[in-house]
Amino acid sequence: AESLLRYTKAHFGDNVYAFEFGNELVGPAGIEATLTVEQYVDDFCRLYDLVNDIWSDDPTSKPKLVTPDTAFEEDWYGTFIKMTGERRCFPDIITWHQYLLGAGVDPKVGQRAMDPNVLNQQVKAGQIVNVTIASNLVDSSQMPEIWMGEAGGAYNSGRHLVTDAFMSSFWYLDGFGILSENNHQTFCRQTLIGGNYGLLNTTTYEPNPDYYALLLWQRLMGSNVFNVQVNSDQMQDGLLRAYAHCKNSAKDPGLTILLINLSNETEFLVNI
Repeated sequence: AESLLRYTKAHFGDNVYAFEFGNELVGPAGIEATLTVEQYVDDFCRLYDLVNDIWSDDPTSKPKLVTPDTAFEEDWYGTFIKMTGERRCFPDIITWHQYLLGAGVDPKVGQRAMDPNVLNQQVKAGQIVNVTIASNLVDSSQMPEIWMGEAGGAYNSGRHLVTDAFMSSFWYLDGFGILSENNHQTFCRQTLIGGNYGLLNTTTYEPNPDYYALLLWQRLMGSNVFNVQVNSDQMQDGLLRAYAHCKNSAKDPGLTILLINLSNETEFLVNI
């Protein structure tokens, strides 16, 4: 690993954004392994020291460290944050994985993609992740970024005509909005190409609907997030979702509001 890192530094210099320390290797939800938090912290701190040493001549170009990239386990994550803080080897980015809609082989995946009760699970999950990380920091100045490290709606390659269709954009954009309100900075999609949850068609490479949803989000929504309250006599069971962001720049000072109607039977008259 050290040889690879030194080769990377010599040949690519400051062109490496980050290193991810494994994928789904830890805790009870691990896939390829189920490393204990103690073993993983030991290894992560070795990597932390190694990267700091190799990039010591130019700390400003030092790659970020991304970890642990697995399904969220509150106790495991909390202990990891506390132990790395105590040992002063701070992760730059904390990631977690989620497949909100369940297994792609389940014929009810499409129903869950439009079910506010299912989508609301993201609210609780985002809050727990944010609070777990913040409350276990040894040094509050070392708050890492929080990323959704992997999400594609339904696991096992998604579901045709759901995660590669227009209806997928409802859970996808709703997830952006919810996690933005819970201190998440980035959402990594599974995948660009591959399976029924890819942003591009696997045969033609033409964009699937979620590609355009992502493109619109990036162009219109900003990094300044507002807490939007929905008040309506017609409001039932979270069918109307509302999110507001602004870029707060001289070129684009405006506010963008995202409204999602999960019902095909209810109309909403919106006054802002």
